[in-house]
Amino acid sequence: MKKKSLTFISIICMTFILSVSVLKCLNTNVITTETQKHTLKQNQEIVYDYIEEKTFGIDVSKYQGNIDWEKVKKSGVEFAMIRVGFRGYEDGKIYIDDYFEKNIEGAINNDVQVGIYFYSSAKNEKEAKEEAKWVVNKINPYKEYISYPVAFDLEDFNKYRLEGVNNTKLSKNAEAFLKYIEENNYTPMIYSCNLPLKHIWSKKIKEKYKTWLAQYDNKVDLNYDMIQYTSKGKIDGIKGNVDLNYANFKFIKRIVDTNDPNEQVIKNTKITKTNDYVTTTTFANFRKAPTFELDNILTDSLAPNTKLKRLGTTDNDWSKVEYNGQIGYIYNYYLKKA
Repeated sequence: MKKKSLTFISIICMTFILSVSVLKCLNTNVITTETQKHTLKQNQEIVYDYIEEKTFGIDVSKYQGNIDWEKVKKSGVEFAMIRVGFRGYEDGKIYIDDYFEKNIEGAINNDVQVGIYFYSSAKNEKEAKEEAKWVVNKINPYKEYISYPVAFDLEDFNKYRLEGVNNTKLSKNAEAFLKYIEENNYTPMIYSCNLPLKHIWSKKIKEKYKTWLAQYDNKVDLNYDMIQYTSKGKIDGIKGNVDLNYANFKFIKRIVDTNDPNEQVIKNTKITKTNDYVTTTTFANFRKAPTFELDNILTDSLAPNTKLKRLGTTDNDWSKVEYNGQIGYIYNYYLKKA
């Protein structure tokens, strides 16, 4: 994720000693294209429905150069973790990634869902919170388009300006960053390779926040929410290598009309999250909202024994389900647990 030799990252992560730094990098190019951020119409907003299902993505920074995001989308990339910036590991100054705006707007304009990462070298909690505030300020103009997490990436352990900063302090710094991100209604996540995750990051971080694991072999023995599994990926639309990732979750994006009475019903309904499957017991209508009182049928009469992923249950006896890439509701009378 930063300018160092890629050939060493997988070796360092596997042979990590707490005093050794974990480093990465890519090559530079020059931006030659321009993009324009998509804007929503009046009374529209984006809603993202979370589903526990694998998705394929990349992470990028200025080192990928000029990206053809249309080709990236067509290649099957569902999400991109985009570097917003970094703190210099020697001078301690915060810098924006030269390609951040180009990358996030290119992804948005081509319906590639977006997450964010920041390369930290915070020495203390004050600096870590300063980094988090800076990140939130830079990404807030794109807030409605950021569905994937905002990640804290620290790799220069006990080196450069972090020399002598112990593991407890590093964890406190990370916690300060992640807490501020969460307080500003983004999903926080820690980026780490195997041994730092085992020996540096606190139990609190690993239990409370999502984990983005960098590991380039098949010997994964840790739980993770996202995995960066190679730094030598090839994607149409990107020159040279790019990091490839899988996330154990996805988001179904919906652009909704805030004046739609169905959306008002959904907002006023208590929904308890679930993660299971149900099947229809008879013919059942798949509806836009958990109510019979509106003209809101998305799909008429799903056949008996149709299997559906259930995302939640309501307090008025409906199930929130996914069907053919859409999110809707079916009355529980017509369902049974698969």
